[in-house]
Amino acid sequence: MTAGALVLSLLLVLVGCNSEAQRIREINEVLATPVAETPPLSAKITTAEIQDGDCINSTLPEGISIETVVIVPCAGTWQYRVLNSFDVADANRYPGEDFFEQRADESCNRRHSYFLFPTPESWEVGDRTVTCLQEN
Repeated sequence: MTAGALVLSLLLVLVGCNSEAQRIREINEVLATPVAETPPLSAKITTAEIQDGDCINSTLPEGISIETVVIVPCAGTWQYRVLNSFDVADANRYPGEDFFEQRADESCNRRHSYFLFPTPESWEVGDRTVTCLQEN
């Protein structure tokens, strides 16, 4: 496939997308390598919107609560890739960091190097997702 045809195909895929995040996810599915004519894409999303397979290009400082991240096409440069995620529903009260660390050790993909977990505030509004990340 020529670069022109690939760009045309890419543009056709992009026309139907509703959001930047969805557009990036579509590109990740379509492209195996970056195309020089395509400008770098990114989208800022909340941590609740992160999906398995997303690539993140944000600094994730240890011990600091974050609310948003920037996702980018995985064919380009990224800092973290989401390997898998899982919900913890076996605790009524906020269980604390040690609990999440133990669950991440048990349930994250073995290649994980970092994980995101609910804050006490997000726990109060129903957040139960632990997200396992691989550092690039």
